[in-house]
Amino acid sequence: MTDVTTEDTWTIEPVCLGEFPILERSAFTYMRGYGEKFSAPAIGFVLRSRWGTVLLDTGPGDPAGNDGLHSTWTRTPEQELVTALRSVGVEADELEWVILSHLHYDHCSDLDLFPRATFVVQAEELRSAVDPVRPQRGMYEFGFEGRIPPWMTVTSQLRTVRGDTTLFPGLDLILLPGHTPGLHGVLVQTTGGPHLIAVDLVSVLDNWGAGGPDDWIAPGIHVDLAACERSFERIRETGARVIATHDWRTFDHARYPAE
Repeated sequence: MTDVTTEDTWTIEPVCLGEFPILERSAFTYMRGYGEKFSAPAIGFVLRSRWGTVLLDTGPGDPAGNDGLHSTWTRTPEQELVTALRSVGVEADELEWVILSHLHYDHCSDLDLFPRATFVVQAEELRSAVDPVRPQRGMYEFGFEGRIPPWMTVTSQLRTVRGDTTLFPGLDLILLPGHTPGLHGVLVQTTGGPHLIAVDLVSVLDNWGAGGPDDWIAPGIHVDLAACERSFERIRETGARVIATHDWRTFDHARYPAE
């Protein structure tokens, strides 16, 4: 991470890219919430500063392409990626930077809508996507006849990074393995202090602690529970405000830092 000035601060705008209407809560909170059903949004984040506009994650795409491989999701016309971005003043075909937090389908679909973009992903995540642990094959859409994982259509536009990386002043990629081997969150410097989008390590605010930041709950879907613990410790060390990525409460504010 680099030192930044007030000129290098960013804003964060969440955009809804679909909804999973019926999910098992224990898939989000390890060993808690068995049998409890809830709905969850798929959220992308528009990040802006004097350095430009960056998108974090692109959502699950068209529900018609599910074919029963994933949990059911819905998408209204307003939640379609191009329309949702346009509602906050962003044209997908002009965007130059897209961060892919990890390569599960619900975070990296519709990449062909960004012909000018460079897609930034961890090298370790790319390796995991082509050699996934068996329970996550479906999430990566790898190894199924007639199905091509969405990122494979834009390989010439991929930029791999290895570990923590400063993408722009005030915008740092922080490696947070556990949910997947190569997941990275985004540490965003704002006029209201640092904010961390921890992606599916903190899908819901409950992951970050029912009783405080030392009482975190690992995601129910993970490849390494000990790595999740270490990643939570990293989050705590940043001192940042944590933003969840599958939690309706994220939309309590249209923009961060909140006024």
